[in-house]
Amino acid sequence: MKRGMTVQLACWGFVALIALACASVRPPEVHDVVSERSYSASFDAVWTAVIDVAARQNARIETLEKASGLMVLTPTALGNDAVDCGSSALIGTATGPYNARMNLVVRQTGSSTSVRVNLAIDAKWVGEKSVWYSADLKQDRPCTSRGTLERAWLDAIGAALAGQ
Repeated sequence: MKRGMTVQLACWGFVALIALACASVRPPEVHDVVSERSYSASFDAVWTAVIDVAARQNARIETLEKASGLMVLTPTALGNDAVDCGSSALIGTATGPYNARMNLVVRQTGSSTSVRVNLAIDAKWVGEKSVWYSADLKQDRPCTSRGTLERAWLDAIGAALAGQ
């Protein structure tokens, strides 16, 4: 076989391998997450319930502004049931715990009060040494929520209001 032909076949093989690796990436799905709920209670009652839930869950509050209805929590670790980070045959899979940044927004809306849970999740992807790279691959990637944490907070706030 001629040298030029060998180089050309090697290049096409490399292109096919890259295409296969890209095709094997599954990005995180966007799940149908209920992140907001309205409660038939005053702003003050809901705000108190939000603080009570945070205290019961030992959440570390970074910012607490009643006037704006904003509570920002320090980053929280989440398990696999709460996040979707997709997958990649070439890179590997994301490994938990996942870093979640979370805030809650409380708003008076007529005779009811709504709470919205906002969540942003990142994961550390870890790939093992292989023929493609000589060192462990570590890469931060965005993930999506499956709605587990949002539902847990909104349910707990409802339970706290029922107990007031």
